[in-house]
Amino acid sequence: MNHQLLEEILACPTLPSLPAVAVRVIELTQKKDVKLPELAETIQHDQALAAKVLRTVNSSFYALRRKCTTINQALVMLGLSTVKSLALGFSLVSAVKQGQDTRFDYVAYWRRGLYTAVGAKCVARDAQLPFGDEVFLGGLLQDIGVMALYQTLKDDYIEIMDRTAGDHRQLARVEIEALEIQHPDVGAMMAERWKLPSELVVPVKFHERPTAAPLEYAPRCRCLALGNLLHDIVTVQDPAPLLRRYTALAESWFAIDAQRADAILRAVTDATKEMASLFRLDIGAEPQTERILESADRQLLELARTEPSDPTRSLAALVAGSDHADPLTGALRWEHFVGQGRKAFSGASSQGEPLAVIQVVLEGIDTSSPEAEVHADECSASAVALIRKHIGPLGGLVGRLSFNRFVAIAPGTGQVAAVKAASALRDDLDRIARATPNPRGQRPGFVANIGVAALEPATSRAYPKLDVLIAAADRAADASKQAGGGCVRAFVPKAA
Repeated sequence: MNHQLLEEILACPTLPSLPAVAVRVIELTQKKDVKLPELAETIQHDQALAAKVLRTVNSSFYALRRKCTTINQALVMLGLSTVKSLALGFSLVSAVKQGQDTRFDYVAYWRRGLYTAVGAKCVARDAQLPFGDEVFLGGLLQDIGVMALYQTLKDDYIEIMDRTAGDHRQLARVEIEALEIQHPDVGAMMAERWKLPSELVVPVKFHERPTAAPLEYAPRCRCLALGNLLHDIVTVQDPAPLLRRYTALAESWFAIDAQRADAILRAVTDATKEMASLFRLDIGAEPQTERILESADRQLLELARTEPSDPTRSLAALVAGSDHADPLTGALRWEHFVGQGRKAFSGASSQGEPLAVIQVVLEGIDTSSPEAEVHADECSASAVALIRKHIGPLGGLVGRLSFNRFVAIAPGTGQVAAVKAASALRDDLDRIARATPNPRGQRPGFVANIGVAALEPATSRAYPKLDVLIAAADRAADASKQAGGGCVRAFVPKAA
């Protein structure tokens, strides 16, 4: 580490400094016996800060049932953590103002900070973690080291940033090469200088390396890392690889499935726009979230069509020979699918384990012309790719019954998990259908009806063989059609 540069940074007269009210808030909230009226009085002493905090807690982001009119009331309704994070957040923004210095990109700086802050809080909220307010403030604080390095080195640091070609993910590496120091370490030093608690200092230090964080603070650092990915997804030219990484990490770290991960992305876009207005920050143009998701889905479909699924995770690995698969979609031909499915069913029945069948029927596909047949083929290939996306992780295999009817078997999966996966699949199929009109220009290009049936200990007598289970899923898919289409229905046998 470059200790000489650290000393130079500490001695820099233009370093950001927190207002006196923020320093007092930190002192009060670190006391175990902090008195809320005293804290409220401290914040209300700065009338401008108090007005900003009240305006924010009354916004749709916090969704209060009744309006807060005083800081004391906000402390009672939202708690100490929320009010503290907002007070410090507004103080931080005022300390690092968007000045007239055109050499530094303040728009990009605050866009990254605010998207990460809102994204981390939304992830924590979805995962039911108790520190959403802390990670919100952590997102605003994470790059304070960038500002400290710029204030100290000026044009020399701009040259370092230029080497990344605008890719912030490369910044820490370039900093180490050029300065033997990186902005997360400098930011942590700044946070310590402000006497912030370790719950904020550690995430600032490890926001670029969440897997290296101490175990106690790892969940906070991971929330920030996902917030950073959400920022990158809405700002880069090709978001699909980052969206896949974000979805995989959300599932791995916090058991957030793909459907919820997409919902978080949509929520973050809207909430960040609102928070930017409340914080009076220019963060540039609003991203087109739906277009991003549609583009990522198209790339996923192309990838799934050209690359075989992982053979170690699928029952299809038991099938040898390319003649067993449908050449258009890669799904198993029906006779081979049923053969392997019966083996899986027999094993599940003898072991008393669950097994789910998910049937997908694409209604409304036009085949009246050569152009329409091409569109129908594209719809079928897309459907199989998305079925693999959602059923593949369950260890399943996919078969093609007819040109528009597909069946998936998921061993070890009960009805609840199967319906959850089918619902996420339905949402993706609906998005693709709306994005790809048929040759007549009609949207959606098709409607997906999905039926689920599951072999479980409580329903084992109702399903003596696989054919009966598949027939039950078929009846559930018909029920989806009768309900208006585009939905998921599960078959429940009378015996259950």
